[in-house]
Amino acid sequence: MRKILILLVAGILIVAFIPSVCTWGDCFYEWQFDIKATGTVHVELDVHLRDIDFALEAWDLSFDIKWEEKITNMEAYESKTHKEMNIDAAKFSRNVRYFFVFDRRNPKEDVDFTVEFDLNDAFVEIMEGVNYFEWTVSTSENFMRHIMDATLPSGTEVVFVSEAQPLGFAERRGSAAIHFEEESKGLGVNIKMGIAFSEVGKSSLEKAEKAFSSENYEDAQSYYKSALTFYESLSVLYGKTTDQFLSQLSEDFDLSLTPTFFQFSTISDYVQFLSQIREKITLCQEEAEEAETDVAETEANATFSEVLELFRSGSYEAAQNAFEKAQSLYTSLGNDEKASECQDYADQCTQLREEQEADSLFDQGKRAFEEGSLEDALELFRQAKEKYLDIGSEKATECDEWIRKIQAELEAENGDEEGF
Repeated sequence: MRKILILLVAGILIVAFIPSVCTWGDCFYEWQFDIKATGTVHVELDVHLRDIDFALEAWDLSFDIKWEEKITNMEAYESKTHKEMNIDAAKFSRNVRYFFVFDRRNPKEDVDFTVEFDLNDAFVEIMEGVNYFEWTVSTSENFMRHIMDATLPSGTEVVFVSEAQPLGFAERRGSAAIHFEEESKGLGVNIKMGIAFSEVGKSSLEKAEKAFSSENYEDAQSYYKSALTFYESLSVLYGKTTDQFLSQLSEDFDLSLTPTFFQFSTISDYVQFLSQIREKITLCQEEAEEAETDVAETEANATFSEVLELFRSGSYEAAQNAFEKAQSLYTSLGNDEKASECQDYADQCTQLREEQEADSLFDQGKRAFEEGSLEDALELFRQAKEKYLDIGSEKATECDEWIRKIQAELEAENGDEEGF
C-alpha cells in the first residue's frame, strides 16, 4: 500500500506541473448515475487515461466523507478484459479516498477501467414532494474531463439543478436524463452536481390529462388542482425568498446550493405555466357543468317518454306525477317550451282523472239501478253529475235523465206503498 501511495503522489505532482502530459478531452471520466425512487443511486464510472508520460499501477478518487457508510457493493474491473481490480481505501477528516489497483501500465499506455457501486439513502426531501441528490468528487488532477449523465426515477421531472450546468436533457428508458460536462480545474477542487426532482406535479398533470380525455371532468379538475398546488409551492424558488430558502436548506440539511438551472427558465414562463393550469381547471368546471346539463336533459327526455306511455295507457294519476317531475327537470334546464308542454299534459291528466271518476260513478249508478238499489243509484248519479259539471262534460245532462227516471220510480213505489 505504501508503494502505491508514493507512486500516486509522485504521479500527481508530475501531472500537476506538466500540463502537456494529457490535453483537455484526451483523459476523461464517464459518470452514470441511475437514481432510483427507493432512494438508492447506482453509480457506474468509466475512467479513461490516455498518453500518460509515466508508468501507472493505480488511480485514486476521493468522495465526500458522508458517503463512507452509504457506499455499498463497490467493485472495479478493467474495461476490456473485465479483470477484477483490487480496491484500497483511506479515511480522512472530510473525505474517503479509494485506490483502484490494476496491472502496471508503461508510459503512453492507455488505461481503461470501470468502477460500480451503490449509494444508499442517497437523497433528502428538501421540500414537500421534492427530493434532492448531490454528488461531490475531489479531483487529484487538473487535466480530466468529467462527463456526467444522471437518469431520474421514472415519472419524475427536474425541479432545479445546482452547482453543475446541464448541457442537455433526454429520455432514457422512459426516464428523464440530464447531461453534464465539467473540467478538473485544480488539485483538490471539487466537482459537484446536485439535482432536485419530483413526481408530484408531472404525475398529477398526466392523470388530469387522462381523466380529461375520458371526459371525467370532476377527477380531471381535482388532479389539475393538485398539480397547481404543487407548482405554486415552487414559487419560493422564483421569488424574493430564494436566498432565505437556500439558507434554510443549508441549516436543515447541510446543503450549500448554487442553482444553475430551474425547471422554468424565467418567472414569466413560470407564471404562464400556472396560468395554463388555472385555465384547465376552469375548462374542467365548464365541461363538467355542460356534462351535467346533458345528463339532466337526457334524464328529462327519458322521463317524458316514459310518461307519455303512462298517459296513453290511461294511467293518469301516475302520469300526472311523472309529468310534474319532468316539468321540474326541464325548468331547471331552462327549457320553458318543454316545461309548458309537461304542464299541459299534467292539466289533461287532472281532467281525465276527474272524467274517469265521473264515469266510474255513472257506471256504479247504472249497476245499482239494475240491482234495484234506487236510493244508492240516485246518490251515485248525483255525484257523477257534479263531476261532469266541473269538467264541462255533456254527460251531466244524461245524469239528469237518470236522476229524473229514478225519482219517478221512487215516487211510484212510494205511491203504491201509500195505496196499501
